[in-house]
Amino acid sequence: MDKLKVITAVMVIAVFLAACQNKDEHSESKEPDITDVSAAEIEDGNSTIVTSEEQTSSQETLKETKKADAKIIEQNIQELIKNGSRKWNTDSELLAANYLKKQMESYGYNIHIQEFPAYEFDIMASGNGDYFNLNPYNSEAIGTGHNVIADINTGKETDKVLVMTAHYDTVSKELGIIDNTSGVVTLLEVARLVSELHLPFNLRFIFFSSEERFLYGSRYYVSSLSSEELSKIAACINVDMVGYKNGQELIVATPYFADDINIVHNSVDGVENSLAKEWHRIFPELETFVKVESSSDHFSFEKMEIPNMMITQKYFDVETTRKTDSDLDNLSITELENTINLIKEYIENLDISKVYYENIPLVPAVK
Repeated sequence: MDKLKVITAVMVIAVFLAACQNKDEHSESKEPDITDVSAAEIEDGNSTIVTSEEQTSSQETLKETKKADAKIIEQNIQELIKNGSRKWNTDSELLAANYLKKQMESYGYNIHIQEFPAYEFDIMASGNGDYFNLNPYNSEAIGTGHNVIADINTGKETDKVLVMTAHYDTVSKELGIIDNTSGVVTLLEVARLVSELHLPFNLRFIFFSSEERFLYGSRYYVSSLSSEELSKIAACINVDMVGYKNGQELIVATPYFADDINIVHNSVDGVENSLAKEWHRIFPELETFVKVESSSDHFSFEKMEIPNMMITQKYFDVETTRKTDSDLDNLSITELENTINLIKEYIENLDISKVYYENIPLVPAVK
């Protein structure tokens, strides 16, 4: 009997020791080892503690993961064209302005719609030497236009602003698929992708109206700024006519002729300015061509001696892109995605300290 008690006691002790060992092993498997993972979250009530590795890598992850979304691009296109052409002083122009406002607000931007009066204006007035005289004939206002201005604070402790622009108006009777629905949806998607970045400058996206009327919308905007407001603009990058299937490669454009037009009448070569130099530094493998082009909204910033550049394509068939610009088949969504991702990368890597106005002559001096 005593022997049976001893055996029973030994068995009980053995079972108890085995249970304790299993409990210890189970406890060890449940304890997280934050040295073995890149980022660990420790739950404590309603608070979450994030490791320093997660904080320092969040911006890099954001840069790597956020890319252009074809579905969003296509949705924006349909919304912009569904009410017809977007000529200034029309209901469809105002509907488009309100859509742009709604989209940019959803991305976290502060929006202001700048309504401006339009007066009698023609090609003679456009080239009369007083670029910012918007009422050269002292006429009554004949209509209104609407610039959509969207700001976001992406820079810490800076008042410098990089301005991104695209005109959303069209010529009458055309949907402006290439000129310039393409540029507008490009800018919308870029705005979505960069809204959460931390940059050494702030961002302002402007969708201009009345570009097709001698750049009237951008003339009005730039002329409305005070000297202090102008001084805060680091540069303007304009996007006009991209994603054209037959447009050849993406290029950058400046307002400066590389050749004497008295000698080379059909010159398309432009002069590389500081913004173009930054493009070539960031994308050396692209060997991007620099074209001369002043017939878009970046030129209004040039007139105030603000660094400026346009992103566009090398070739356009005038018959297709101007006279019959309502055909969606002319637009490549894949090309737009590539353009959007390049612009996003350019903004991320732009060294704003190397951007300055170089006072390059618009036309070379005659030798």
